[in-house]
Amino acid sequence: MADAEQVFARIRRFDGAVTSRSAPTSAAWIAPLAAGVNAIGVFTAASEAFAQANIRMSIDDSLEVIGRVIRRAKEHGLWVRASVSTAFGCPFAGTVPVDAVVRLCARLLDAGADQLSVADTIGVGTPNQVVDVVAALDGIVPPDALALHFHDTRGTALANALTGLALGVRTFDSAAGGLGGCPFAPGATGNGATEDLVYASTGWASKRGSI
Repeated sequence: MADAEQVFARIRRFDGAVTSRSAPTSAAWIAPLAAGVNAIGVFTAASEAFAQANIRMSIDDSLEVIGRVIRRAKEHGLWVRASVSTAFGCPFAGTVPVDAVVRLCARLLDAGADQLSVADTIGVGTPNQVVDVVAALDGIVPPDALALHFHDTRGTALANALTGLALGVRTFDSAAGGLGGCPFAPGATGNGATEDLVYASTGWASKRGSI
C-alpha cells in the first residue's frame, strides 16, 4: 500500500463510481485520504486468532479504532465500508460461529458503517453456509447494506455468490481474473473472478429484478 497515493492519482474517475481504499488503523490519515477518494474501507475479523494475525489487535480493540476512523471519515463526507474477515471459517481457529458474525456486524453498523462486506477469506464456505449467514443477518443488516466476499480456494466462490444473489444480496466482491489472496490465509486462493460472476448472472436482472 506504500504507493497507494500514486495509484489513485492516475485512476480515471467516472460519474457515479465509488473510488475507495483501505484506511490505516489511525484516524489521522483520513484527511489526506479524503483528497483522493470518496469512500474508505475498514476491516476486522470474526475470529480473534485471525484478527491478531492480520491486524495485530483483538476484535474489541479493532472496533475502538474503527469507531474513531469512521467518525473522522464522516466529518470529511466519506462513505464507509466495513469488512468482516473469516466469517465462514478461520485458518487458525477453524469454525466461526454464525452468532459471532452477527454480533460483530451489529457493532459495526452501530459504529456508523454504511455497508458490511461479509467475507469468506480463506474460501472454505459452502452455499449452505451462505444461506445460514444471510438468514442470521436478516433484520440486523439492511439488504442494501450487505455485501458478500468469496474466495475460490475450493471452487465454490461462484456457487456461493449465486446463492447469495438468490437470497436477495445484490453486492459482491470479485477480482479480475480471480486475483487476490492474503498472507495470513495459508493456502487460500484469490477472489471469485469478476468475468465469471458477470457471465453467470447475465439475464438475472430481467428475470428477478435489478442487481
